[in-house]
Amino acid sequence: MGDRILYSALAVIFIASCLGSWILLSPRGGGADRVLEVVSDGVLLQSADMASFTEETLVRLSALGGFNVISAGPAGVKMVSADCRGGDCLRMPAISSGGGAIVCLPHRLIVRIRSNAPSPGDEVDSMTY
Repeated sequence: MGDRILYSALAVIFIASCLGSWILLSPRGGGADRVLEVVSDGVLLQSADMASFTEETLVRLSALGGFNVISAGPAGVKMVSADCRGGDCLRMPAISSGGGAIVCLPHRLIVRIRSNAPSPGDEVDSMTY
Protein backbone atom coordinates (compact mmCIF):
# COMPACT_ATOMS: atom_id res chain seq x y z
CA MET A 1 0.00 0.00 0.00
CA GLY A 2 2.78 2.45 0.91
CA ASP A 3 4.74 1.63 -2.27
CA ARG A 4 1.73 2.37 -4.44
CA ILE A 5 1.36 5.85 -2.91
CA LEU A 6 5.09 6.52 -3.33
CA TYR A 7 5.07 5.45 -7.00
CA SER A 8 1.93 7.51 -7.68
CA ALA A 9 3.51 10.60 -6.11
CA LEU A 10 6.72 10.10 -8.13
CA ALA A 11 4.69 9.71 -11.33
CA VAL A 12 2.77 12.93 -10.65
CA ILE A 13 6.00 14.83 -9.91
CA PHE A 14 7.64 13.46 -13.08
CA ILE A 15 4.68 14.38 -15.30
CA ALA A 16 4.44 17.87 -13.76
CA SER A 17 8.15 18.53 -14.27
CA CYS A 18 8.01 17.35 -17.90
CA LEU A 19 5.00 19.55 -18.60
CA GLY A 20 6.61 22.55 -16.90
CA SER A 21 9.84 22.09 -18.88
CA TRP A 22 7.92 21.82 -22.14
CA ILE A 23 6.00 25.03 -21.41
CA LEU A 24 9.11 26.98 -20.42
CA LEU A 25 11.34 25.76 -23.27
CA SER A 26 8.86 25.68 -26.15
CA PRO A 27 9.50 28.39 -28.77
CA ARG A 28 7.10 31.27 -28.81
CA GLY A 29 5.23 31.66 -32.07
CA GLY A 30 5.08 35.45 -32.14
CA GLY A 31 5.56 36.73 -35.67
CA ALA A 32 6.01 40.41 -34.89
CA ASP A 33 9.64 40.02 -33.92
CA ARG A 34 10.75 37.66 -36.71
CA VAL A 35 12.34 38.89 -39.95
CA LEU A 36 12.86 36.82 -43.10
CA GLU A 37 16.20 37.57 -44.77
CA VAL A 38 17.54 36.38 -48.12
CA VAL A 39 21.33 36.64 -48.45
CA SER A 40 23.47 35.88 -51.52
CA ASP A 41 27.27 36.07 -51.38
CA GLY A 42 27.04 37.96 -48.09
CA VAL A 43 24.75 40.65 -49.54
CA LEU A 44 21.23 41.07 -48.17
CA LEU A 45 18.89 40.74 -51.18
CA GLN A 46 15.50 40.91 -49.48
CA SER A 47 14.11 41.38 -46.01
CA ALA A 48 10.50 41.06 -44.85
CA ASP A 49 8.65 40.95 -41.56
CA MET A 50 7.22 37.47 -40.98
CA ALA A 51 4.01 39.04 -39.63
CA SER A 52 3.31 40.34 -43.16
CA PHE A 53 2.78 36.76 -44.42
CA THR A 54 -0.83 36.13 -43.42
CA GLU A 55 -1.22 33.36 -46.01
CA GLU A 56 1.16 31.13 -47.98
CA THR A 57 3.09 33.23 -50.51
CA LEU A 58 5.48 31.97 -53.19
CA VAL A 59 8.59 34.11 -53.69
CA ARG A 60 10.95 33.57 -56.65
CA LEU A 61 14.61 34.35 -55.96
CA SER A 62 17.31 34.69 -58.63
CA ALA A 63 20.98 34.13 -57.77
CA LEU A 64 24.06 33.21 -59.85
CA GLY A 65 22.09 32.50 -63.00
CA GLY A 66 19.64 30.16 -61.28
CA PHE A 67 16.39 30.40 -59.40
CA ASN A 68 14.90 29.26 -56.13
CA VAL A 69 11.27 29.46 -55.04
CA ILE A 70 10.36 29.68 -51.37
CA SER A 71 6.97 29.37 -49.73
CA ALA A 72 6.57 31.84 -46.86
CA GLY A 73 3.59 31.88 -44.55
CA PRO A 74 2.55 32.26 -40.94
CA ALA A 75 3.80 28.74 -40.13
CA GLY A 76 7.29 29.34 -41.56
CA VAL A 77 9.42 29.20 -44.70
CA LYS A 78 10.16 26.23 -46.98
CA MET A 79 12.16 25.90 -50.22
CA VAL A 80 9.74 24.43 -52.77
CA SER A 81 11.62 24.64 -56.07
CA ALA A 82 15.16 25.19 -57.35
CA ASP A 83 17.11 24.53 -60.53
CA CYS A 84 20.38 23.74 -58.74
CA ARG A 85 22.13 20.43 -59.23
CA GLY A 86 21.42 17.94 -56.46
CA GLY A 87 18.50 19.82 -54.93
CA ASP A 88 19.81 19.55 -51.37
CA CYS A 89 18.06 22.79 -50.41
CA LEU A 90 14.70 21.19 -51.29
CA ARG A 91 15.27 18.47 -48.69
CA MET A 92 16.03 20.91 -45.87
CA PRO A 93 13.29 21.23 -43.23
CA ALA A 94 11.03 24.25 -43.02
CA ILE A 95 12.16 27.04 -40.71
CA SER A 96 9.88 29.00 -38.42
CA SER A 97 11.96 30.46 -35.60
CA GLY A 98 14.93 32.77 -35.26
CA GLY A 99 18.24 31.11 -36.03
CA GLY A 100 16.87 28.75 -38.66
CA ALA A 101 18.33 28.77 -42.17
CA ILE A 102 17.90 27.11 -45.56
CA VAL A 103 21.07 27.06 -47.67
CA CYS A 104 21.49 26.53 -51.43
CA LEU A 105 25.23 26.09 -51.98
CA PRO A 106 25.30 26.13 -55.82
CA HIS A 107 23.49 29.49 -55.87
CA ARG A 108 25.26 30.75 -52.70
CA LEU A 109 21.85 31.61 -51.29
CA ILE A 110 20.85 31.67 -47.61
CA VAL A 111 17.25 32.05 -46.50
CA ARG A 112 17.09 32.68 -42.75
CA ILE A 113 14.81 33.97 -40.05
CA ARG A 114 16.27 36.48 -37.64
CA SER A 115 14.53 37.08 -34.35
CA ASN A 116 14.78 40.36 -32.46
CA ALA A 117 13.56 38.80 -29.21
CA PRO A 118 15.94 36.41 -27.45
CA SER A 119 14.70 32.87 -26.99
CA PRO A 120 15.55 30.75 -23.92
CA GLY A 121 18.35 28.90 -25.73
CA ASP A 122 20.10 31.99 -27.14
CA GLU A 123 22.22 32.96 -24.15
CA VAL A 124 25.90 32.10 -24.01
CA ASP A 125 26.76 29.35 -21.55
CA SER A 126 29.87 27.47 -20.47
CA MET A 127 29.41 24.88 -23.24
CA THR A 128 29.60 27.54 -25.97
CA TYR A 129 33.31 28.05 -25.48
